[in-house]
Amino acid sequence: MGTTTTLIDAREVVNGGIVKNSPSSNRFDSALLSPYVQVMEIEYLKSIICDDFYFDLIAEKAGNVSNYNPKPNCPVVEAFPSNAIYENLWKEYLLPYLSFCLIHKSLPFINFKISSNGILETFTEYANNTGEKGFQIMRDEIKGTIDVLRENLKKHLCQNKDLYTLFCDECYCNEYDKHDDECDCHCDACKNGYHCNTKHCYKRKTVAPDLGIVFY
Repeated sequence: MGTTTTLIDAREVVNGGIVKNSPSSNRFDSALLSPYVQVMEIEYLKSIICDDFYFDLIAEKAGNVSNYNPKPNCPVVEAFPSNAIYENLWKEYLLPYLSFCLIHKSLPFINFKISSNGILETFTEYANNTGEKGFQIMRDEIKGTIDVLRENLKKHLCQNKDLYTLFCDECYCNEYDKHDDECDCHCDACKNGYHCNTKHCYKRKTVAPDLGIVFY
């Protein structure tokens, strides 16, 4: 078991090569991202997969820093070399999702600095900062990508929940079922005739076929 307390390593977000996990440049300093990894995973990941699944992924990964850009005398490094199911989940879903999430979480603290003189905007000698407007455009674009990747991750987990025995699917996965009037999340409210989604359970509607009236 590894001693790491987070799933992703900042170096996995900014590694150079053909396979890029985030919109950062190849020369991006991963140390700028590292302080925000833990809070990012609490905010963006643990709420989806629940604690047991989250900590099992960390234990299985055991501190491996994955890299899918092979170089001479440097082969591909898998995050989960002994667990094919977790490796597929990581490479296809978790790695791109968490990479964009970490950039999104860190960007305000990189673009602006908090000092004894207040909030300062960062400028460099060889490049011009785009300012607040450019910052917001980029952050909104990253947020849109995160939303797409999150839904893709949730859909994969729900449609393959038999593979992920630690995944908390109760009252969560019904939105991906083929039939809206069927509920298989097994919670008490669902068994009593309610339809479940990620936020709440609500009474199923019944449609009168002859009049088209909806009763609740």
